[in-house]
Amino acid sequence: FKDWPTDNIIEEVLEDQVNKSAHYLPHRPVIKPNSTTTKIRPVFDASAREKDNPSLNQCLEKGVNLIELIPAILLRFRQQRLGVISDISKAFLQISIHSEDRDFLRFLWCDKENNLKVFRHRRVVFGITSSPFLLGASLEYHLSKFVKEYDSKYAFAKETAKKLSNSFYVDNCVTSVSNERELETFIKEAIIIMTEGKFDLRG
Repeated sequence: FKDWPTDNIIEEVLEDQVNKSAHYLPHRPVIKPNSTTTKIRPVFDASAREKDNPSLNQCLEKGVNLIELIPAILLRFRQQRLGVISDISKAFLQISIHSEDRDFLRFLWCDKENNLKVFRHRRVVFGITSSPFLLGASLEYHLSKFVKEYDSKYAFAKETAKKLSNSFYVDNCVTSVSNERELETFIKEAIIIMTEGKFDLRG
């Protein structure tokens, strides 16, 4: 969390903007001592509500369900000899929020000197009802655009882009390939494709 301001994931609300109409998200830490990447993950509750008032999630359109059905994903995983599993690092945090919408994603934070500060999110928040759609739509847009517009520069990766478009379950990539050579090619090309969209594919 301490790196979020410098990584432009969150921004402090200016003092003259604090009293502007806004929504504040309650949050709590989830501690994962066995995690090798994120020991403490802040969780924001967009379903929290006051009496006689709707929650933020109740005010948002959920969006079309773009998540692949699990049986279809599992069938593709078992279709060929070698299974491939990967995921996008901090996937939701790679997608920006329009500046006019950020005040509905505010939260309070006490710094080490016990000063209360007001922050707001600049990126999509995990736990918002529309977040899976926003991620899915962004991936779909990027991969379809890659196939159409990067044909000359990355013509060699066109088939991999098509394969990726049918391989994501939220931020997890699950697919299969026939042999080690195909695996090596898929890994190399998949990383190139996803990096073009500022997504870090790992695993």
